[in-house]
This record gives sequence, C-alpha cells and structure tokens, in this order.
Amino acid sequence: ADEVYDPYGAPITFFRSIGDEINQALDPVVTALTGVRAPH
Repeated sequence: ADEVYDPYGAPITFFRSIGDEINQALDPVVTALTGVRAPH
C-alpha cells in the first residue's frame, strides 16, 4: 500500500479533510475574536 496510514488504520487524508471542515467552521469565530482571518 502506497498510502500512508496512521496507527488506527485510517487514511491521513481522512483526518486532513476533517481538519479542513473544522477550520472552515472556526474561521468566523477566529475572525470575530481577533479581527483577522485565520491563515490556511
């Protein structure tokens, strides 16, 4: 298998996509708190 897997057997891309969703959800909060858009 060429894909890199974490110790729990889930593809890294799975967690990366979830991280992107979390970042998108938190962007308005970070912007409201700091007045600056979160870097991506």
